[in-house]
Amino acid sequence: RRDRTSALALQRLGDLYIETGDKVQAWQAYQRAADLAPDDIPLQIKAGGVLLITRRFEDARRIAEAVLAKEPTNPQALVLRANALAGLEDLDIAINQIRQALELDPGRSELYSNLGPLEAASGQLDDAEATYKKAIEVAPDSGIAHAALGNFYWASGKGQLAEQAFLRALEVEPRNILAHRAAATFYLGAGRPLAAERSLKFVADHSNEFQARLALGDYYLLTGRREQA
Repeated sequence: RRDRTSALALQRLGDLYIETGDKVQAWQAYQRAADLAPDDIPLQIKAGGVLLITRRFEDARRIAEAVLAKEPTNPQALVLRANALAGLEDLDIAINQIRQALELDPGRSELYSNLGPLEAASGQLDDAEATYKKAIEVAPDSGIAHAALGNFYWASGKGQLAEQAFLRALEVEPRNILAHRAAATFYLGAGRPLAAERSLKFVADHSNEFQARLALGDYYLLTGRREQA
């Protein structure tokens, strides 16, 4: 309130909005911060990421291209532009962008996790599976990487392999909220709600998002425990 030109304060405000699940307010704070600090590359990338979440793909593309004009080989900017292009349904160019980023930085597991969904969406299922597995090879202790493979198997109708991947995700990173959320979604979707309870409770207890508490309440209703709901 005292200094409306403080990019740092606006960035921290955006971080807090992300933690509380208010993505629209987060985007507004990051956007104002990014406008005040055009040379702060990490901030520009963060603002672009929130634009993706709020489906402002064209704006995200513009931020990515502004960063690439300054740093043509910045892998995060290449991924940001790729995801923006994917949102604009230009999958082939998006895939090439992330592959270019991987050539620059082949040791980053999250790049493979970004590439896999794009390959799957374009029908390159064998390539997508290999990409998800490469993400695990690069970061074997990443719960997110294992959960991403699980989501791929589940979408491909391979329920047993999906469950193995989700269980492995929780084994290597037992306190990862995203891995627990993915596992809970899988078990609920597979009609096995009792298997989802542990992950639903973990997310509700360790997440600041009120939706997690509501999801746990819905689960208790589904399993006939109205008082707990």
